[in-house]
Amino acid sequence: MAAAMDIRIASEKARFGFVFNRRGVVPEGGSSWFLPRLVGIGRATDWILSGRVFGADEALAAGFLTKVVPADQVLAAAHEYAQQFVRDTSPTSVALAKHLIANSWRHDHPAAAAADESRAYAARVESVDAGEGIMSFIEHRDATFPALDAEAYQSILDLNDAHRGASS
Repeated sequence: MAAAMDIRIASEKARFGFVFNRRGVVPEGGSSWFLPRLVGIGRATDWILSGRVFGADEALAAGFLTKVVPADQVLAAAHEYAQQFVRDTSPTSVALAKHLIANSWRHDHPAAAAADESRAYAARVESVDAGEGIMSFIEHRDATFPALDAEAYQSILDLNDAHRGASS
């Protein structure tokens, strides 16, 4: 289940294993989809086929973890990490970036992902969020972004979906 998370923070004492084969079953929870995308096909194959258990250092080095901290600091580190999204980023831009990242796997070539990004960028460049981001930079202050603009978010998704349908 951890593989499906956007950010993974673990204790230096944490241990991980995709032990399905050692239990006579097969990967579940999307492990066979997420893991190769996080750590590469070679490492994912090693971890899944061997079922071996490994430590946080290996998981971090492979890109499976975002951060490793002392055991007594995991929750505090997770809260601190999450605060940057509340404090420093546009909720609408974060939601769109997550969508662009997730959708990038649908494309056979990076040009299609770049086209999705360009359409999203063009739709956002004159937004309230972009204005706030630019003004906060010019004025040397923290940005104060409004809540998620669900309508703008959906319109950009629809725009990219329509373009993909037209080019299929």
